[in-house]
Amino acid sequence: MTLSLPRSGIRPTTALLWLIRALPAVALAVLVQQVLAIDSDRRLALAAEAPDIVGSAALFTLAATMAVTPLVTLTGWRGHIPLRRDLGLWTVALGTVEVAVSVLTASTGWLDAVAGTAFLAAGTAAVVLAVPLALTSYPAAQRFLGRQWKVLHRLAHGVVLLVIAHVAFLGLDQIILVTVLFGPSYLLRIPVVRRRVVALRRERSTR
Repeated sequence: MTLSLPRSGIRPTTALLWLIRALPAVALAVLVQQVLAIDSDRRLALAAEAPDIVGSAALFTLAATMAVTPLVTLTGWRGHIPLRRDLGLWTVALGTVEVAVSVLTASTGWLDAVAGTAFLAAGTAAVVLAVPLALTSYPAAQRFLGRQWKVLHRLAHGVVLLVIAHVAFLGLDQIILVTVLFGPSYLLRIPVVRRRVVALRRERSTR
């Protein structure tokens, strides 16, 4: 008779989820590295590098956040759902860092830094709108707010619209980028599309 020993260690899916959770921190590390590598005016370097590095990371984490639920529709797997909150919190954190850097390095005053142009105003508004969503993303807040929690968190779509408007001011190539990043997620949210995809997935699983 052989004895079967219990398996130990971390499951691959758990390790993958933790890796995804940690990825956004790379953007902050790269920003610090880029600024420290410059011997001249680091304030100007920070102002120049933050939008590209941290802003881009915030855009991708937001897109990943919005893709979590559509991936359930597409695959039926629900193990990645905790990433929705984690990546959402990263989005707010990275966006806040970008706004803070803009304010701290501004030479014309904080108001111009956050709302001096339509481009800046849209980005700042997206971060401001996302903050209450981050603060109420925990189970305790969900229990406290009850039915109103879902109503409040529909504002996430408003955040997406503001981010798209923010990015659209950068040119056609960025409009194409946000279309690629958010288009499939929103396509899978359309009720008729969602029902059809779920039906096809279930049909294939029964073969």
